[in-house]
Amino acid sequence: MKKMIDFIKLYAESEALNLVVSLKDLKSIDGMLELLENGFDDKLKELSNKKPITNNVKLGTQDFIIDKTDSNYIGLFILNENQVEKRNAGGTTPIDKFIENKKNIVDKIFGIEKINYSKENILIISEPGLIVENMLLSNFKIILPKKGDDVKKFIDEDNQGNMSKFLIYSMFGRTHLQLDYKNTAIHEYPIAYFKSLSIYLELSDEEINKLKTFLNNIYSGYHRSILKGLVQNSLLIFDNIRNNISNNDRDTLISYYNLSNDNIVGDFIDLFYENNKIKEDIENILNKNSDFTDKFTEINYLAVNSENTFNNFGMVKYESYSQMMEDSNKKGIINKYFTTFKSKLESELIAKKKEFEKEEKEFFDSIDDDDIKTQTYYSIKNIVDKWVRGFEKSNGYPFNIGENGRLIDKFVFVDRAMNDIGDSCIIDARSLIEMSDDIDINVFTVISRLLSQNGFEFFPLQNFMNFEGNQWEDSFKIYNNITTDITSSPAFVCMYIGGTSSTLNTNNSYIDDGLLRLEEGEDFNGEGCGDGDTYLVDGEIRSSLNVKYGEVNAFRVRYGRQNQSMFENIEINSREFPETNESLAILSNLAKDESNSTPIPKAQNLYNLYENRAYSTKITMLGNAMIQPTHYFELENIPLFSGSYVILNVEHTIRPNHMKTTFSGVRILRYPNPIVDNFAESIGMLLGLSSSDDNIFGNRESEDNIISIDSNDIPDEAKYNSMHPNNDKTLQI
Repeated sequence: MKKMIDFIKLYAESEALNLVVSLKDLKSIDGMLELLENGFDDKLKELSNKKPITNNVKLGTQDFIIDKTDSNYIGLFILNENQVEKRNAGGTTPIDKFIENKKNIVDKIFGIEKINYSKENILIISEPGLIVENMLLSNFKIILPKKGDDVKKFIDEDNQGNMSKFLIYSMFGRTHLQLDYKNTAIHEYPIAYFKSLSIYLELSDEEINKLKTFLNNIYSGYHRSILKGLVQNSLLIFDNIRNNISNNDRDTLISYYNLSNDNIVGDFIDLFYENNKIKEDIENILNKNSDFTDKFTEINYLAVNSENTFNNFGMVKYESYSQMMEDSNKKGIINKYFTTFKSKLESELIAKKKEFEKEEKEFFDSIDDDDIKTQTYYSIKNIVDKWVRGFEKSNGYPFNIGENGRLIDKFVFVDRAMNDIGDSCIIDARSLIEMSDDIDINVFTVISRLLSQNGFEFFPLQNFMNFEGNQWEDSFKIYNNITTDITSSPAFVCMYIGGTSSTLNTNNSYIDDGLLRLEEGEDFNGEGCGDGDTYLVDGEIRSSLNVKYGEVNAFRVRYGRQNQSMFENIEINSREFPETNESLAILSNLAKDESNSTPIPKAQNLYNLYENRAYSTKITMLGNAMIQPTHYFELENIPLFSGSYVILNVEHTIRPNHMKTTFSGVRILRYPNPIVDNFAESIGMLLGLSSSDDNIFGNRESEDNIISIDSNDIPDEAKYNSMHPNNDKTLQI
């Protein structure tokens, strides 16, 4: 008894803690405390007036109802051979090897597989009639030679009606239906099993009694008593299913097989009888008439939502609060549960409220100062003036830039060739959960950290310059006056570079993975690139907002030439970069489980952009205010380090009559890491339902963005990246 009380206490306190954890603000906590003080007991009593709850289980977008009296209950689905694709023998995945090496006892005895898996890794269980060779139609060979005349007489008296159809399709009552089909598997069975069941469901009690009497007569005195027992067991299963199946499932079976106009009885008479006498050599007749036997041996598949589809074993009936309180055996348990639940809930709510109030007080105390409030105001005002609103030159009043002035319109999400990827790239936003606990973090830090963890470079540029015509070339010329022809606007440029070069051109066994000339990069010359004023999204042309999509500005740094005086200093640096925790965790999850029931979430942080080493260059040149981050330069005349670099930082040093510009960039890959545009992944298997019917297991639209990739499907574009499995030269040490 003490153990039971302790369990009730543990269960009640756990539920109270779960409820408290879900409350995220003071308003919710105060509302719950008010309910405990002023109406909790009344709410419990109201349950006695409620209609019993329908037991529904919701999976995905489809309701699976386990109350068989519900008019919407659906317990089974029937699939044909085209809707289930089995795994092929000789596969190399772990499940293929399991099937090959771990055959069960039935396999060893009969040499025929009992279990298999679909391409979606769903277990397929074969019925006994399919396991043992020639067992399915063996009853024809046993019964007809000795009882053929009795069978013909029964059929004539039934006028070839439903009792006769059942007799033939059930192979004289010898089927192997079950009451407890597993809802975690697909069941493979001969079509005759459920054809006979669909007929049995339509028979009257009187017809069923006649059938049982006839079957008992033809098996009575039969020397194979085991066979008679099997038939009697089959009939018991038919009766149980008939009594326990839901109305919807009954109608589903009857309408699916639709045997009202079936001519199986006439075909049976024509095949096995001549002049009202049974023919000899039944086995030879069966072997030569596949059109007839196919009506029994064709394969169907059954999937059930509940193991109670054909039975009522262990079904739990819902009891309302008032019903349980009227039961003297349950009243004490119910009182103990709710008393403990209420006490624990109240104490935890009070503790959490104090915690919220403490945090709130610390926050307001930290800003309860006029100087801090003033500084906060000007900080926000500067951000708004600089990035959000701007100023109208004529009158100085702030105004919104763009058609609607939304801040998001100042953000551009591009790849390294300035092609728009805002509608396709998927990022991992889980870091927002970690940052939500830091009340001192600012918006800029949140955005910067979120982007950097997903491989994006973040360039908040107050004056992002767009060059027209020859303006970029002219920006390297010397002028005596200041020109203002170049258009500029605030822009938050979020650029996915796709990784940096980690192998130089050393003429040894390691292949240079860098891009020597920008024009050699496929993404800089692809069909999807924009033309500056417009860009493509899913084939649709859209107007550019703050940047010229599909256009990059680049220049060459020919350091060391005697007749150049523009670039005066160069610094080369190489840095080691370990694998990121995010990429290791995601790759580990992808590799250890190939079940599509639990796809692994992934985003742009999957790729370790700094594979092993990154090469950067810092250059000092004659002052040029037109150079900005996102520009490119091609480094020449520097052994090993020559190639294309993207500029990440720019600094200008100005003093009287003198100006210097210093910029730094990283060497980019020839083939960048791809854009992640699918939110989940599984490796080493095929995903998706083989069936062409999307309604079999409910609406699967949520899996449209889940794809699979085999370990041999690594894109060829990655062949120059370090440690690619097909790069034999790279692996030569």
